[in-house]
Amino acid sequence: MVTSIGFTSEDVYLKDTELFDNRFDIMFVGAIKEVSMGLYT
Repeated sequence: MVTSIGFTSEDVYLKDTELFDNRFDIMFVGAIKEVSMGLYT
């Protein structure tokens, strides 16, 4: 049986670039808003 040990300090590289920027957050919130308004009406 294999048991996962989770993330260790060797798995995470904190000095890397960000995966998503603020533009992604704004576009994601806008898309969720449009979907929720479509489901509401």
